[in-house]
Amino acid sequence: MTASPTPRWQGSTRPVYGWRAACTGCTAPAPDRYTFITCHTKRGRKGIDDAGVLGRFHGVAVHDAWAPYDTYLDIEHQLCCAHALRELQGVAELAPPDADWCWAAQAADALVAMQHLVSQATASGAETSMSTP
Repeated sequence: MTASPTPRWQGSTRPVYGWRAACTGCTAPAPDRYTFITCHTKRGRKGIDDAGVLGRFHGVAVHDAWAPYDTYLDIEHQLCCAHALRELQGVAELAPPDADWCWAAQAADALVAMQHLVSQATASGAETSMSTP
């Protein structure tokens, strides 16, 4: 499941946070998958709880590193690869211009390579899920 909060403006003064919880392998809703969209005036745990999804969810939640998600202890968490790549790119951009090597660039290259391998395995019909002990 992916989870994503997006602020929307109601009128001109108050944001309403749109919560999307999608049962997909990526963050974009797909027509052949289930997507739940709701809105709430509170951002954070209150808005998430009132949406009624994460509190009852059991499985792997893919999301950004926003702290309220980590307060749900009964689910497994996975950092969204797109968010991880943006964070790594930010670190790499701060590396000195004359640096021969940057750990963040190497980690980003490895993450992209792993994503490619998973895509190939999925396309060939291989099992790609991981079980926890």
